[in-house]
Amino acid sequence: MTGLLFLTAALLDHKRLHLALTTLRDWQFDSGSSNFHLVRSRNAYEVEADPLPPTLVPLPQNFENAWTNATIPNLESYMLEITRGLGETTNAGTPTAQFIVIDEEGLRNGTVVLLERHVDDDVDDEDDIVLTDKLDKVRLPWEKVHSMFVNLDLANMDFRDFTDWQEGDAEGWFEYVDFGDDLPEKEREELEREIERLRGEGLVD
Repeated sequence: MTGLLFLTAALLDHKRLHLALTTLRDWQFDSGSSNFHLVRSRNAYEVEADPLPPTLVPLPQNFENAWTNATIPNLESYMLEITRGLGETTNAGTPTAQFIVIDEEGLRNGTVVLLERHVDDDVDDEDDIVLTDKLDKVRLPWEKVHSMFVNLDLANMDFRDFTDWQEGDAEGWFEYVDFGDDLPEKEREELEREIERLRGEGLVD
């Protein structure tokens, strides 16, 4: 599984960002592989044509990022254009119907905004999934993102399974419901060892 990641935070604490990127890696199924790819350009062709490189720690201090200070509506419009051109995946197989955002609030409090195109509830045929141009949005902790993203990508679970089937507000925001730790002890220890290694190198606090 791979996913698209946008970084909108203007006040960038690189050590916090490194911690976020490390926590977001696939510790549950793929030994901590870096599966979220940072979208740095607004050129849609770069997303469409080739696989984006993995987002590895450490990031350069002055890396280019065209999405600094972008709003959620900015990102929604961009990704809707991407999906209209490509469908539900990029040419490299990365889903376009869901993506994640790290903003300044998320860097401060250890959260990410996960967005997914809303499924049309008025379609009667359960086998016919119709996506609308509305996006559902939820803020959730870094360590919970991978599990939710994978289950949405595989269609194992519905977006509202993670919100206790509460309805979102008029702008599509939902409240995340935490169902407990889903990272096994062995994999959690691997994550903690990696964080300690990065701390020893001065890359995270």
